[in-house]
Amino acid sequence: MKKVLIADDEPMIREGLAEMLMSFDLGLNIVGKAKNGVEALSMAKNFRTGYYTGGYLYAEAFRTGFYKQAS
Repeated sequence: MKKVLIADDEPMIREGLAEMLMSFDLGLNIVGKAKNGVEALSMAKNFRTGYYTGGYLYAEAFRTGFYKQAS
């Protein structure tokens, strides 16, 4: 099963994306839903996810180097 971490500042987007992804039989496991880049980085380190979704303009994500640190 592929682990997926969803990050978005809008709760409806987080929940909607999770529901949409789970509606397809893709072998995905939603391991976390973060509300910002800092929370997402913490979750990514804990869950060791391989797939990330989220808004690409997160100030926190770029400031913390999320994509570099999470890989």
